[in-house]
Amino acid sequence: EYWTTRSGFEAGSSDGRALAVEGRVTTGDFYDGRSTEAEFGTTLRANALVHVGIDWQSAIVELGPGRDFTTQIGELRLELHPSSRLSLRNLVQFDNESQLLGWQSRLRWITAPGCDFFAVLAAGWARTDDGSLVPTQQDLTFKLQQTLRF
Repeated sequence: EYWTTRSGFEAGSSDGRALAVEGRVTTGDFYDGRSTEAEFGTTLRANALVHVGIDWQSAIVELGPGRDFTTQIGELRLELHPSSRLSLRNLVQFDNESQLLGWQSRLRWITAPGCDFFAVLAAGWARTDDGSLVPTQQDLTFKLQQTLRF
């Protein structure tokens, strides 16, 4: 069994505003050590069509000599909503531990109430020792979701 106790502070503004911000800091047990985590994000709703967001997360983990590490993840989001039935969401993410850059683009089309079509394009790149990026994955996935009512 594993038990943990964490404490922290969280604050944010309303998601209904044109500019929304949020932040969270927590600290506490992490396996046989401690961790402190911080998350900060902001979303700008330029208008009903365009939403842009930036997020940053960091975790400082102290597990003892030779086992301490710090992770940092940065995200950039761009959402387009041309209509109430069609949306395109893009996410770009990088983290310092894996040195991976990822991108995902998701198209959602509500063809009828209870029927959604999704197309998701994902790609990933790994940073090499010389700082260049090498492709690691490319995926294209389609999904049709139908709600059955009875």
